[in-house]
Amino acid sequence: MAQRYGGARPGRRRAAVLVVGALAVVFLVWLGWTAWYHSTPPVRGGLVSFTIDSDRQVTATYDARVRNSSSQGSCLLRATATDHQTVGETSVPVTSDGRYRVSFRTERRATSVELVHCATK
Repeated sequence: MAQRYGGARPGRRRAAVLVVGALAVVFLVWLGWTAWYHSTPPVRGGLVSFTIDSDRQVTATYDARVRNSSSQGSCLLRATATDHQTVGETSVPVTSDGRYRVSFRTERRATSVELVHCATK
């Protein structure tokens, strides 16, 4: 077979192993960076509690964390009714770490409030 098709070149296998190894290292570095970047957002928050004040008003309390002091963002709060329809929304600016309390109007009586997401501007 070696006479008919030629012998294996020793440098070709070594080059293939080096190329595949380099691509694997690049992929692992990218995967690590992606995991770190998406697990540490610039602004994040969590709902602590909410109260239904009236048929047209809710109050939500939430914690917000800002990764660095130069980041500014906002958190979106949404109120829903018993039929799972959105009856009120508000976007609240976040400038520093802390607990925030916000009241906002609704179209009709809400049964729950959720913190949808926090993001930078």
